Formats: sequence, structure tokens, C-alpha cells
Amino acid sequence: MIRTALALLLILSAPAWAEGRLALVIGNGAYTAVDRLPNPPADAKAVADRLRALGFEVTEGTDLTKAAMDQLIRRFGEQASQADVVAVFYAGHGIQVSGRNYLAPVDVKAPAREQDLRYDFVDVDAIMDAMSGARLLRIVMLDACRDNPLATGLNRALGRGLGPGRGLALPAGLDNVLIAYATAPDAVAADGAGAHSPFTQALLAHIEDPGLDVRLMFGRVRDDVRRATRNQQNPFVSVSMGGEGFAFNPGPAGAAQPGGAPPVAAGAGPALPGLAHGGPALPPPARAGTVATALEAPSPPVAVVPARPALAEAPPPALPRPQAAPLPPQPYAPQTYPQPPLQPGPARFFAGENLEFGVLPQSVLRADVGTPTPTSIPGARAVSTMQLAAEMRQGRRMVLVDALENPHAQTIQGAMHLPAAGRFGTFSDKVQAGLARDLSLLTQGQREVPVVFFCRGVRCWESYNAALRAGMAGYPNVFWYRGGLDSWMEAGLPMGPVGGR
Repeated sequence: MIRTALALLLILSAPAWAEGRLALVIGNGAYTAVDRLPNPPADAKAVADRLRALGFEVTEGTDLTKAAMDQLIRRFGEQASQADVVAVFYAGHGIQVSGRNYLAPVDVKAPAREQDLRYDFVDVDAIMDAMSGARLLRIVMLDACRDNPLATGLNRALGRGLGPGRGLALPAGLDNVLIAYATAPDAVAADGAGAHSPFTQALLAHIEDPGLDVRLMFGRVRDDVRRATRNQQNPFVSVSMGGEGFAFNPGPAGAAQPGGAPPVAAGAGPALPGLAHGGPALPPPARAGTVATALEAPSPPVAVVPARPALAEAPPPALPRPQAAPLPPQPYAPQTYPQPPLQPGPARFFAGENLEFGVLPQSVLRADVGTPTPTSIPGARAVSTMQLAAEMRQGRRMVLVDALENPHAQTIQGAMHLPAAGRFGTFSDKVQAGLARDLSLLTQGQREVPVVFFCRGVRCWESYNAALRAGMAGYPNVFWYRGGLDSWMEAGLPMGPVGGR
């Protein structure tokens, strides 16, 4: 009765783009050649039921062979072009080889050659192709990369140097897509000792939260999984969405989100004016003419491949005014520009911040940090000088992080200097742990506060590395100021001493 009432409420209150909702749900557990998994069929059934209650037309299958998976995906793809929003949920074994992700049907066997993977497994790229016809948004939820014996068998079959990595890899080059991984790239996830896996249990707990934007929803899923696994499993979200928000449960008009945040209806999500078309809105501005530096009222996994943003400045629309609880007194007060900021007018770029070097965005940390950078970044959004200056001119609250390691005396006024944040390494090293601690202090534990990273300029990867690390640490509103100090100084904007106010 409750589910029926919820479905009726969605039909009456959801915006137009929620009317065309399509989902594919697969749960594989009855493997014949590798360890069986008890939870995926139950996980898939529970998620399918929940999606139906939320207005999705669901194509569902459990314990599928390769032929059955291919047939189901093909049928799903034929329907996807008629939908506004399409979603895929998969539970079962998964693996990556040479940077490509594969899902395992129940009749999977270890291939003799790497080329045989396409015949024995289901390539995630094939699922992405099937979803490509959706008009507005594609959502993929992979409760895969569960700890399994496939890696050992494949290592023997494929030989040294060709073997699979742990877990799943990050995608690249996707647009209008959100991919939620049960665990971080290159890691494995638990099947769980209860009725559902930790990831699915958390997903079921939050997918019906009324008015909750999907990016914030997966932030809550991540937090629940980390708590349930004692930080052993860290879900990760790769996002390529613009300013339009989406909620699985749009909720009735005026419904409040848990925690006092404003509602985010599907198709009418908050825009982040000026900052590259995306993300939750910042809190209301402070008094005119001030620069908010880092630690005031806040405005979440995940990271993680955004669409290439236009660098041209867009006129900022009016912002919603969240009813956020006031924070305690802050150690850093707003600062006033000592000179007029950039004046409105045609988009302008400084110090070549819009140069296209033909470098592709990447999801791994870069060692040669003094080379040309791409124009976009997975798990974060790029911002230009004019966009950042406009946000600061309006008193937007944010954390500005100078990630340049080389000694320098001046930085953007109000920025915090974290010289180790962009060092090369891994997402599980001491640098990662240190940055997580620093960001927790700077944001006072408010993960949704926007964090902007910069370094020298368009030939500096340290801020790029730092932004990737922040996304991996679970900060959902990460921005990369590619122009950095070179562009800021050429624009004549306010500077301050490194380490000072």
C-alpha cells in the first residue's frame, strides 16, 4: 500500500523528465566455475522493486549466462532511446584487465587469451553503448569487484604483464553519466554477511530519500558503507553531469531533505553559477565586496568523469538559500578586495588558461607535474579566472587550496597552502591520508563545502593531482582552477602572502 501511494505521488509530483525512466537490473551469484555469491540475486531483486516503486520500467534478470546477459542488454538498449533517464544496477563478480571493466556471467570461465574476454565476460563499455540513446541522464551502479578468485585464474591464463588489476577501473570520456562503484577503483568490495552487500544495503536506505540529488545520495551511501565496513570499503562515484539535478525520489513540492537541506527535485537541481555548469549551490553570499576565504557556512563520493566544461563565464542566476545551521566562530574572516574585481563583459582568459594542448584527462596521479595539462578533469569541475572571481566577488564560501609545492611568496588572497597535496603517489599513501585530515579541518567536517585547487598554471599538474585526491577522499564539490597563479596575477586580482591572511 505504501509503495502504491509512493508511485502515485511520483506520477503527480515528478517533473517531465522523470516520466521516461528505464532500468536494467542484474544479479549474478550462482557461478559454476568460481566461488558462488549468496547476496547478488537478493540485492538485484530488492533494487528492482525499489526502482519500480520510484517510477522506473525495470528489465530484470538473475543468475544469467553470457548469452542471457547479452540478450537482456540488447533489449534494454533498444528501449533506452525512448527514455529520459536510464539506470543500470549490477551485483556479482567483476574484474578489470588492461584498464577495461568486465562483468562476469554465471557460466564464466578463465579465458586462454586476453582477446577471449569479450566472449566470456560482458564488457561494461557494451552496457554504456546500450545506454547511449537516453535523452538526459545515464546512471550505472556497479556492486561488483567483489573479492573473488577470478584474478588468480586470469593471471595464470594471460601471463605476466597482462594480468588483471584489482577491482574495476575508472571510465573516461563519458558525458551525462554517473557511475557509482561499490568500492574505489583498484580495490575489492565485500559480498556482506547479511541479507545484502554493504553497498546495496546503503543504496536501499537512501534511494527513496525525498528530494535528494543523486550526487548527495551516493555521498550518504559512501558514508554508510565506510561505517559498516570500518573504513575497509570506500565507494566511489564518477560524475559527468551539468547543472540539472536528479533525485530518484523527487518528493512532494517543498519536501525537505534530511538534515535541513533544501529539496532538489529531479530535473530542477541547484546550479553552481559560474563554476562550470554543475554541482550543488553554494550558501547565500556574505556582504557585497567581500572575499570568502575558506571556513564559513557551508553550501556531496564522489569524483568522479565530468563533461568538458565551457570556460566562458555564464551570468550567475539567483541562488537558493539553504537553511543551514550556523557554524561556530571561524578562524578566518572574509576579506575585502583592495581593488575592483573583473568587470562584467565578454569572457576573457588570462595566461593561456583556455589553451588546448590535446592532452586527454586522466584518473591517475601524474608524476611529471611540469607538463601541459588537459582542459577537464575526472571527478571535479574546471573553473576559469572570471568564473572564480565572480564567485568570490559575490561572497561565496569555499576553501581555496594552493597546491604548488615549489617555494613562492605570494598566492591568491585567502588561499590555504598545502604543498604536499598534489604529490605523485597512490590513493592509499600517506599523502592521501594527510590531505584527508587537512580537508576535514578546513571544512570543519562539512564535506559538501566546495574546495578549489590551483597551482602555477596550465603546465602544472599538482592541483590536478590534488583535486583527484580530494575526489577519492569523498569530497563531492571539487573544483580545479587550471589557470592558477599565472592567470590570477595576469588578471590583476588580489594576492596575499603564502601562509598569511
